[in-house]
Amino acid sequence: MWKNLCLVVLYLAQMTQAKITKIYF
Repeated sequence: MWKNLCLVVLYLAQMTQAKITKIYF
């Protein structure tokens, strides 16, 4: 269960980072 939660957090972080990258680059 904790492993899945970690994966979700990492996934959301990647999506957020991608959005920020698109905005600034």
